[in-house]
Amino acid sequence: MPKYIVFAGPNGSGKSTLYQTNRDIFDIPRVNVDEIVRQNNGDWRNAADVVTAGKIAIQKIKTYFTSLISFNQETTLCGKSAIQNIKKAQSLDYTIELYFVYVDSVEIAKQRVLLRVAAGGHGIPEADIERRYKESLEKLKDIISLCDKVELYDNSKRFRRVALIKSGKTIAVSNDVPEWVRSLLK
Repeated sequence: MPKYIVFAGPNGSGKSTLYQTNRDIFDIPRVNVDEIVRQNNGDWRNAADVVTAGKIAIQKIKTYFTSLISFNQETTLCGKSAIQNIKKAQSLDYTIELYFVYVDSVEIAKQRVLLRVAAGGHGIPEADIERRYKESLEKLKDIISLCDKVELYDNSKRFRRVALIKSGKTIAVSNDVPEWVRSLLK
């Protein structure tokens, strides 16, 4: 059975870092618009480069689904495509794993994006960070029940897994659970 692995969370939460530190575990094709922009020698500040990368990402996802190939994708869960892709994977009998990373405040997310830009990485407009910070958590509530496995990570100070959910049932929760996790597990 193919796997669809989703690394999700708002901008600046640490999705790429979680993937990079566990890359050997997730050794399957990857779809990440930011990486596609870089691979094509594009510029994250150029809207046309980002749109082109987005179109390439959509085509890759279609190809993987058509061929029933396992792959992973990075997303903020914002917009309609994330839930559509999860439902598509479900209809094709993919095993769906979601690794969601969040931080305690939008200010932490903004600061992390600024640090990434200072280190030569891509930026995100502040208004987008603020909108996606809220929206990604709201979308997560709708998506959890569609996934075979969900791991929730808090990265406010350091990465730590705070909850494990399998087939909609909470299996494990850390002793020190952030408020955002408590609100999800009610």
